[in-house]
Amino acid sequence: MQRATEKGISFLVLVIFAGLLSLLLSVLGEKIIGLVVVRNNAAAAATLKTIATGLENYGKEHEGQYPDDFSLLTQGAPPYIDRNYLMESPQSGFNYFCSRLDKTGYNCSAIPIRCGITGSKDFAVATGNLFVSEDCDKNE
Repeated sequence: MQRATEKGISFLVLVIFAGLLSLLLSVLGEKIIGLVVVRNNAAAAATLKTIATGLENYGKEHEGQYPDDFSLLTQGAPPYIDRNYLMESPQSGFNYFCSRLDKTGYNCSAIPIRCGITGSKDFAVATGNLFVSEDCDKNE
């Protein structure tokens, strides 16, 4: 009889331990995801600002004409930007693209792959280095 009671207590301790461990892991998981989101947001904003700076510098050196091909930014000596972020997308949880890239201007964006998991903001930059950000829609 005493052995059955000891087994019952051991099982109860194991269940309590498993419950506490799962609670701890869920809290830590949320914290880790939060840190990754903050880091990815900062990287995306910096990358988009780098893209805009490269585009603006190109425009200044080409009589106000922007490139109509993003790869032109990496081909100069020295290049306007160090790599083709659009071709190497996704990076750090974000997809990069330019919905408009022509001689008169540009509209480029960085959108998280999974809102709330890889990033929490949508970033956009337009001709003249106009930078905006807004919370992404978790329902998309």
